[in-house]
Amino acid sequence: MRTAPRLLAAKPRPTAVVCYGDYHALGLLDAFRTRGVRVPEDISITGFNDLEAASMSAPPLTTARHDAIAFGRESVRMLLDLMAGGDVAGVRLAPHCVVRGSTAAAAEA
Repeated sequence: MRTAPRLLAAKPRPTAVVCYGDYHALGLLDAFRTRGVRVPEDISITGFNDLEAASMSAPPLTTARHDAIAFGRESVRMLLDLMAGGDVAGVRLAPHCVVRGSTAAAAEA
């Protein structure tokens, strides 16, 4: 993974990384582990999607869970509204944060 070396070389080094998906976060977690970086003691990692593997990683991955059913329902409703000639208003579907072992408070500088 090309991301890990760049993050570890950054000055100052980040205290946390928010990944666009759980697969990326799990890969980063593994890349840090092979480089001797402790998660969450040295750096925190979060993902998005709450894949089943997120709860089984070491440490378990903090992630954001979204309601795929609600997302699909709203998408279809918006599409039907557009097809009927109506306007589509924005919809906000907030994810739920699932806190697990890959995050901790930032260490004091």
